[in-house]
Amino acid sequence: MKDLNQDSNETSLQSVTGRKATADEVAYRNGYVQGRSIEMQAHDRAAAYERRRAQKAADNSLTTGLLLGLLITGVAGIVGGIIYFYNPQSTTAPVAAPETTPETETTPAQVENNTTIIERTIERTREIVPAPSDISLPDVEINRPSGNTTEPTPTDESAPPDEAENTGESQPPAE
Repeated sequence: MKDLNQDSNETSLQSVTGRKATADEVAYRNGYVQGRSIEMQAHDRAAAYERRRAQKAADNSLTTGLLLGLLITGVAGIVGGIIYFYNPQSTTAPVAAPETTPETETTPAQVENNTTIIERTIERTREIVPAPSDISLPDVEINRPSGNTTEPTPTDESAPPDEAENTGESQPPAE
């Protein structure tokens, strides 16, 4: 019979502990490992069963909802048809009304009102105001340094106009 301690893992453990594992200890360890493995398999089977059951329940509720909707629509159509066909319809022929002659009595529509309607026409014309042609442009002084520089100097043309110019207010000259 083969010694239970001949496993490669047990050999390395023997050198650490210095004693051999008893048959009960080996059986306990093997039972623990096998028990955990069996429990994990059982858990996996239970989880797979639960997933299948949830999918079937979702499919069943979808089918049930569709059939219930069709059933309610059918019942509503049948009830509507019954009400329409059993509702009394007028099948009498039209009766000719006796001819009447115009009466000379005054009716409320013929009562004369003492109102006077005054019509007037309001003429509205648009006056075109000419734009001022004598717009004065501001005097701009550009001072360049007297030295020879190769870099161009930035101009104020790209700068946005001041708010004071837009509102028509005058600004004091910069010093």
